[in-house]
Amino acid sequence: MSTHDVPAADYQELRAQFAGSHWADLRNAGTAYVDLAMQLPTARYTDGYQTVSFYQRLSAACAEHGQ
Repeated sequence: MSTHDVPAADYQELRAQFAGSHWADLRNAGTAYVDLAMQLPTARYTDGYQTVSFYQRLSAACAEHGQ
């Protein structure tokens, strides 16, 4: 597994990949995480918990499906 920065311009394409998943948990967690990532550049008054929570949900859904 590798990680890399995703330019904001690519968020819609990434979101579409999750939205097209036939697994509801992966579809819901993935689109919610990307939606949150799109909001982060303007986020205020946050302790980061929501980001961690959404990431954990997405990670669990990915693991459930061997991704």
